[in-house]
Amino acid sequence: MDKNSIVQEIFKENWNLDNFGPLKIPSNKIFVSEDTRIISEDSKIVWKIVLLIVMIVTFLIRYKI
Repeated sequence: MDKNSIVQEIFKENWNLDNFGPLKIPSNKIFVSEDTRIISEDSKIVWKIVLLIVMIVTFLIRYKI
């Protein structure tokens, strides 16, 4: 099974890796995209930190701490 078939199977849409979306994100969710190039280690670290901060703030707001 090729990668395009996997995308189509998961999302039940006629999408492929070059023509993907639009993807609708529910209002109570966040979407995080990661750069998968070999030389992108810096951006991966930054986004993990950003995601962690968003999760912590969301937790604090939700439980009014």
